[in-house]
Amino acid sequence: MVEKIYQGNMASAADYVKTNTDLATMEGANEAAKRAVNCILEASNSKADKCVIYELHEPAVFSVFRWLDQKRFKKGMPWSPELPWWLKPLQWVRNIIFKITGK
Repeated sequence: MVEKIYQGNMASAADYVKTNTDLATMEGANEAAKRAVNCILEASNSKADKCVIYELHEPAVFSVFRWLDQKRFKKGMPWSPELPWWLKPLQWVRNIIFKITGK
């Protein structure tokens, strides 16, 4: 993985770096930065401790959105913030639960 992130004197830490998350999140950005630092440490033969990279637990609800995104992508369609009609009631339920619990 070093050669994919670290080339010459440049280390990449961005959205396009493969991480344990499949979403553009702060967790993914943090992990990409840790991977870049680890590559720099390895390439420079540093004795410093490497950054710990944790596995990320993604809630199952994201799998539905990932499936929808893949379906649209395979059809050549762009991303859309609109949910299919059959998912809108689930969003309403989620919003009600959020308002009640604050979570």
